[in-house]
Amino acid sequence: MSKENCYEVYVCRVDGEIVYIGSGRHGRHKHCNSGCSHVYELNKIHFLANDTIVVTVLHGNLSQQESLWVEKNLIETHKPKFNTRYAKPKQDYIGMKETVMNEFKKSLK
Repeated sequence: MSKENCYEVYVCRVDGEIVYIGSGRHGRHKHCNSGCSHVYELNKIHFLANDTIVVTVLHGNLSQQESLWVEKNLIETHKPKFNTRYAKPKQDYIGMKETVMNEFKKSLK
């Protein structure tokens, strides 16, 4: 794998529903089940729910530009509920982030 073609595009599903589509360097998909993702909703499922997040790498060995193009097109087509880029207004994300963080903090007590 060359340095230029080390990007992947992946989808996260919960109960068969695509909830998040992402792209990044090879191995980036692992954040979905790590509990320390930048996607707060995936963390919530990881820590608070009994649901399993199924992650599938759809494309690999892409350039960064190719991976972003594929990711954008998939998000626009499927409109996953946890994607904020290309799919939701930023204001919705901010409110959702606060709610998820508050619930997460309560669960730690």
